[in-house]
Amino acid sequence: MTNLVAPITYLMYVDGETIPIEDSMTMGNHLDNDVIVPGEDVADFHVRIDLAERGPVFIPLSGNTLNLNGVETDKPVQVIIGDVVTVGQTTTQIGMEIEHASEAEAWSLYAELGEDSYPIVGEVSVGRTDSADITVIDHHISRFHARFVERNNFIWLQDLGSANGTRVNGLPLIGGGLLFHGDIISFDKINFQLIGRGGDLTPVQQFEEPHKGTTVAPPQAPTDSTEFIAADGEDRQPFDAPLLKVPVLNEIGAFLLGASQPVDGTVFRIAIGDSVIGRAEDCEIFVDDASISQQHAQLSMKPEGVSLTDLMSTNGIKVNGIDASSSTLQDGDIIRIGRVSFVFKNMSDEDIEPHEFLGRLQPWVIGAALAAGILLLAIVSF
Repeated sequence: MTNLVAPITYLMYVDGETIPIEDSMTMGNHLDNDVIVPGEDVADFHVRIDLAERGPVFIPLSGNTLNLNGVETDKPVQVIIGDVVTVGQTTTQIGMEIEHASEAEAWSLYAELGEDSYPIVGEVSVGRTDSADITVIDHHISRFHARFVERNNFIWLQDLGSANGTRVNGLPLIGGGLLFHGDIISFDKINFQLIGRGGDLTPVQQFEEPHKGTTVAPPQAPTDSTEFIAADGEDRQPFDAPLLKVPVLNEIGAFLLGASQPVDGTVFRIAIGDSVIGRAEDCEIFVDDASISQQHAQLSMKPEGVSLTDLMSTNGIKVNGIDASSSTLQDGDIIRIGRVSFVFKNMSDEDIEPHEFLGRLQPWVIGAALAAGILLLAIVSF
């Protein structure tokens, strides 16, 4: 995943101070935070801020909440310029600083059906009502469904709490985000395409292989019959299902081990940085199950450890049987994403016994060692 948007530096305006938003930051009461927020109703580490390709994502930690534009939430949400985020009694507004000019000189939104097109300048609302700047006559579209925001020839899109959601290239838009030339935008199932003009922009084929949205099925009973129980601290029960022993011993580093259908026994390595788990085929960890959202959760691997964050999925995540919006993972944690179970493992060479380590050697290495031994024995005998 791309973590930084090169042409733009996002800013937070907090109590008269301007703070650039970096790759990963925290807000809270503790002095070790990047942004210190006082108040009895503010946790030590209240919110994490990650900078994604389409803008900053505010992630409430450990069941905390934040207020975005007057709406309280305990779920991760992506913000756009002009948004107001309140943590405790401290209000933050999102701004930007332009590093490089936009490649586009003008933007237009093209309808998939028909020849309608709409220039996007300033703020443009989309909805079912005649009061919207772009009226979409469909009973699945909310009265005020979403809005475009254009600043300095950059375009953002924000869902306005619509009933049936907004998607960009088939993926749910959680809050808002920066748009790019050629993006396919879906208000429920009504598709549009954003196209920029000017500069060196490459012409795009309109609606070339647009991603189709998929309805997430409601939770169902798990197909596996094994129940996994884990407790905190030293009381955590070992995960010792026989089918998991071989892959666990043969892997080094951090990984997820599939523990139910359709991923039973599959090892998913966790790369440094951010990895998205979901049903969209471009996710770093692809899981083809109807209970999994297109972008369901995000794993973040950093020097201090691995964390798992729910991306406002339909069916949520559980860590050791407990609902979680964000959790720092420990070796052996049992994760349930939708109805699919995984075990998180973080193995080092020290975790492998010597005879197990030999088992990891390539066969030709072992064969070469045996051949050398036989040759040496023959020379001595001669």
